[in-house]
Amino acid sequence: MKRRILKNIDWGIFICAIILCVVGTIALFSATHDSGFDSLQKQLIWFIICIPMVFAIIFIDYEVISKFSPIFYRNKYNFANSGFIYKTYKWS
Repeated sequence: MKRRILKNIDWGIFICAIILCVVGTIALFSATHDSGFDSLQKQLIWFIICIPMVFAIIFIDYEVISKFSPIFYRNKYNFANSGFIYKTYKWS
């Protein structure tokens, strides 16, 4: 099954996303080389963390996700309606 998943990955899109991340990292490097590399280090750390996460998400069976999708949608609806995002303020 895992070979089938690796075979069915759209490698073109994955490689384009990696190239886009590399180009963005190079642009960030060129923009911050005078002021230190804090933002570049953060970007690289997130890049290194997220690549394995992408593969972990790819290996999750879509039927498992479809079983939990009502819970995800309900939580999203409750979060959006809680006023946390769309909080109105009184201007006085």
